[in-house]
Amino acid sequence: MVTVSVIVTVYNSETTIEKVISRIKNQSGVNIDFELEIIVIDDCSTDKSYSILKQMGVKLYKNKINSGGPNKGRNFGLKLAKGDFICFCDHDDLWNKDKIIKMLEFRNLAPIISSGYSVNDFLNSRTFNRVKNSSKSKYLKYEKNISFFSKLTKNNSGQNLYLGSLMIHKNLSKIKFEEDFGMVDYDWILKILHNNSSIEVCESLYTRKINEGNLSLDRDYRKNDFEITHNAIKSFSQLYQKKSAIGIKKLHGSYARYFYLVGDMFNARTHFLKSDFSLKNILYFITTFAGSKIVKKYFNVFG
Repeated sequence: MVTVSVIVTVYNSETTIEKVISRIKNQSGVNIDFELEIIVIDDCSTDKSYSILKQMGVKLYKNKINSGGPNKGRNFGLKLAKGDFICFCDHDDLWNKDKIIKMLEFRNLAPIISSGYSVNDFLNSRTFNRVKNSSKSKYLKYEKNISFFSKLTKNNSGQNLYLGSLMIHKNLSKIKFEEDFGMVDYDWILKILHNNSSIEVCESLYTRKINEGNLSLDRDYRKNDFEITHNAIKSFSQLYQKKSAIGIKKLHGSYARYFYLVGDMFNARTHFLKSDFSLKNILYFITTFAGSKIVKKYFNVFG
């Protein structure tokens, strides 16, 4: 029987973690269609998370010191995992009852399986789905390197690859997350996609919650994310020079729009000049001198 390991990283989640673990433990098909291993790594929570988890019958571990992000726990979980397939779950993700069984249906087609998901955005009081549609089947097959090239060139129209949606084959468990910053996964996803095919289930199989501060607007986060992503793309430049160049220009464009949004027009102009000269970026660049307030009022700058 196939075994699925689920790695759950936790920090100060006393209000959500019991429900999160219960959703995983009560997946359809457990001990019938597959065996389940739940590995939980607590990053030195200061609330009741750890004591709640001790009562839930999971493999529970605790970092010696707070690492400042989930990646250290994810890497430890990858080291411990005994499953044929591995999933990841954040401490406030809520899985559909049939998430695992529906993903396992395609386990023989590719080593990487993702799915659509739903978002409860409490910050902006909205709920929406991110699901790819297929008129011919309930899944999409991405042949070798298709999703890799999409990710490398920062093409957001490709496969949904949010970490919580992924199921990976155990052969990919040797690829580790960065721990210098401890919370960026772009480089990891890029590495697992390289020279692999993948599957996307055309259905929302879990729900993400957004109910805290917007990390994407944090200056330190954006700086570290830019540097790690830049280095990850550059590491493939000898193999894929043109596509890496496209990805780096797209990355500069994204970083420029961040500075544009927070009102740092000097840095916005600096990165727009290094980005791809699309009509949108040219217009953004022009309005860094005048008109940015109107643009930010009526347009989604990160869109």
